[in-house]
Amino acid sequence: MQIDSSKYGVSAGELFDTAKRDNNNKRKFLFVNKVLGKHTPVKPSKIIKYGSLISRLHDSGGDNSKILVIGFAETATALGNIVFEDLARERIKLGRQEDIRFIHTTREEIEVDGNGNKLDYIEFREEHSHAVAHRVYINEKIMAGVTEVILVDDEITTGNTALNAIKAIYDRYNINNFSILTYLDWRNRNCIEKFYELEEDLRITVKVKSLISGSIISESPSKGTYREDIENSVYEKNSEYKDCVACEACNKPIKNYIEYTGRFGITGSDITNMDTVVDRITEYISKFKIGRTLVLGTEEFMYIPLKIAGKLDNNSLNEVMYQSTTRSPIQVDWRVIKSKNSFKSIYNKDITNYVYNIPNNYYDTIIVVLEYVENIEGMRELRNILQSRGAKIVEFINVSGITIQ
Repeated sequence: MQIDSSKYGVSAGELFDTAKRDNNNKRKFLFVNKVLGKHTPVKPSKIIKYGSLISRLHDSGGDNSKILVIGFAETATALGNIVFEDLARERIKLGRQEDIRFIHTTREEIEVDGNGNKLDYIEFREEHSHAVAHRVYINEKIMAGVTEVILVDDEITTGNTALNAIKAIYDRYNINNFSILTYLDWRNRNCIEKFYELEEDLRITVKVKSLISGSIISESPSKGTYREDIENSVYEKNSEYKDCVACEACNKPIKNYIEYTGRFGITGSDITNMDTVVDRITEYISKFKIGRTLVLGTEEFMYIPLKIAGKLDNNSLNEVMYQSTTRSPIQVDWRVIKSKNSFKSIYNKDITNYVYNIPNNYYDTIIVVLEYVENIEGMRELRNILQSRGAKIVEFINVSGITIQ
């Protein structure tokens, strides 16, 4: 690994470490980001701080620009939202909050909305991933008049996923101004040439900006199986599933998905409404949390839980940390990935989820923030894992407010 450049005095050691993917022959390694809040616990303020450095990489390109920020699932949904909110602030002051929009890609396959109307979407591929297909559920309100698209991801290695996204968006909307903002850019010369070729072929502009750029050589195999750090056995401690009292404020345009996540698109006007939701949920959680606390986001549902963690941290004398569950399988190496537990997704019983690096007997309270609930058994499995780690309180906050029997 060679580091060619870095910005704002950020070092490679601050941002990432490396680990092995589990049984993935398409790409044998991955970068474990230390400031993202996915595979490792991070202070909420630290996640926001480093995310805002990504925002600083962007040049708006003029006061009249209308920007669409797209965060890449699964890992960069919250990062994309941080960039969106940072770039929205100045426009909101100028009364131009509708000129900045956000949407994130998703692995969720949703064919119709709550009224039975067929949903429109763009689809592209992430060839190396454990889950290849990305969808962007577009609508005309979000796409109208867009002059620039900003793609936000935690890292790019070849850039092929970004190229696929750009082609799909260009083919549909003929937008010719793209930016890619990322923590890490590892493209080699051949990969960079592909971007130049695409610019020339489509007569578009693609700017790639990163905190760190360099080159890598992968020599690590990804094979074999892992040993889960603990058994997912049943513990008989009390743990309730709480439907959040704040959720009357959450618009749910499709199924039980929450509008303010950005999966179906939001504008700068929606930020205040999102903050109202977060404030009410935080007030609710503050009534029962004790001691050191972990707020756990779930899969793509990362940003609202992160904001909740940040509010709790600001109002607490005790430590509050944040991380998220994931669909991504990684091998335990006892160095970066110290523990790994699997359970069935709370959103889809056919999908396996993982939670990493939960230390034994460290957290007094663990709060799992859910967008909705589809698979109660997955909740029970995750509860057992977290209780086995010694948490005194384990609570599930169902933000969409489904009644659990």
